[in-house]
Amino acid sequence: MNDIVGIRPNKSYRSIVVEAGGPENVPFLEKDFRNFLDKIRRLRLGEGDANAVNDYFHKIYWLTCMSGKAPGAIITNQDMAMRNAIKKVFPLARHRWCLWHIMKKLPEKLKTHKKYDFIKFALSNAVYNSLTMYDFENSWNEMIEKYKL
Repeated sequence: MNDIVGIRPNKSYRSIVVEAGGPENVPFLEKDFRNFLDKIRRLRLGEGDANAVNDYFHKIYWLTCMSGKAPGAIITNQDMAMRNAIKKVFPLARHRWCLWHIMKKLPEKLKTHKKYDFIKFALSNAVYNSLTMYDFENSWNEMIEKYKL
């Protein structure tokens, strides 16, 4: 999935190492990872079982990183292809959008509101300065009520 959305192989491999708790817990080298990606890319261009291999790779990738446990939630961008792939490969996982993409959509969704600058400040404060779920929900509800959203 990372390759499809343009994340560089070295970044993907580093995320595997971090999730696994260090390079000693990853059963393959970065070179092996790159070779496998090249193989997947070639299969993706052709016919046949490229999707099956791709699905298998993603399951192995995640299960390796998660010590054999499928993820309960996955945070990604808002790409529909990612959403569909996650639903197919991990049907029980909740797909959540990353905070950067949510905040990036803020102007598009609320720019026309006459109190946009205040809403943006209130939302940023709720998101970045809440230390607990209670703090966030309290700030969120105050913002919704105050600006009639």
